[in-house]
Amino acid sequence: MQTVFIRVLPLVLTVFAFSACGKKAPAPAAQPAEAPAAVTADKPADAAPPATENPFAGNWKGQAEPDLPMDFTVEGNQITYFYANYGGQNGTCSYNGAFSNVGPSTINGKSFTSYGKTDNGPIEYNASGTFTSANEASGTIEWKGNSGQCGPIDLKANWKAKRSAE
Repeated sequence: MQTVFIRVLPLVLTVFAFSACGKKAPAPAAQPAEAPAAVTADKPADAAPPATENPFAGNWKGQAEPDLPMDFTVEGNQITYFYANYGGQNGTCSYNGAFSNVGPSTINGKSFTSYGKTDNGPIEYNASGTFTSANEASGTIEWKGNSGQCGPIDLKANWKAKRSAE
């Protein structure tokens, strides 16, 4: 404690002496300012690259043959949502259902694949597609598995979809 007092005392006395005689204590030395970054007319500073938008982005609706609704969503370069209905008949037993993808699928050029399965897993689908224009896509979808009551399912269908105007 005595050591701290001895070190602080001269500082306190100096400040007191300056204020008693009306002089201000010297201000701390100013820090040198940084020079501004040079900007040339040819190249703007820190220009962001232009954003590229996927021409297929948006919501798509369509159907697989014979009359099975489906839809999917394109965000960036991915199919982020793919929902497909299935249905058919095995002998006299009819089955139907719907499910969505298990994760996003990457679009490679104009083509993509998507995979999904029912919650308990006995039926899965594999879909592949191609964007034939900025507003139309088509492909195939295949459902495989076991429906429980109706037995094995092995369906393959063509599908077509159009981009929604939403």
